[in-house]
Amino acid sequence: MPYSDGDLLAEIRRVADVVDAEDGPTLQQFKDHGEIAHTTVTRRFGSWNDAVERAGFDSRPPEPEIPAADLLDELHRLSDELGERPTVTTMNEHGEYWASTYKRRFGTWNDGLEAAGFEPTPPRTEERITDDELLAELKRLAGSDGRPPTFQQMSEEGAYAARTYVNRFGSWNAAIDAAFNDVA
Repeated sequence: MPYSDGDLLAEIRRVADVVDAEDGPTLQQFKDHGEIAHTTVTRRFGSWNDAVERAGFDSRPPEPEIPAADLLDELHRLSDELGERPTVTTMNEHGEYWASTYKRRFGTWNDGLEAAGFEPTPPRTEERITDDELLAELKRLAGSDGRPPTFQQMSEEGAYAARTYVNRFGSWNAAIDAAFNDVA
């Protein structure tokens, strides 16, 4: 059953209470403590800040840029924890920052790895990624309400490039149709 706007705003307020955030929870706090996927909230209200404002909190300025040294330290910490070079997937699942943060800061995920002294991830050809793997990733990123992810969400949070779906299925919508049985 889809969440109402009221349900989503109440969850933001609940998380604010849990983390004792007078100005509303940060996106990371919501990811850590929320019971509804943050993507559901941001898709509904357009942005995290817009959702927090709608929940009755004052708008906050954008978070300061994370220092490059902190990003590189996190790559090393995660590598030590996992015993291997971090991947986009392991960073998104276990790291403090999203892999997309590294893409924005360094240009590409591999450029971030190289800046930290790691060998870049070898190129992965689309032929090695099965259709089932691609479709499973679309389903993984779907909101808790079952709504398919957007092209932008896949680009920012997905394990595979959004263009891979266009190349494989002919269009983004065709990939969504294949994953969600024509429910787009």
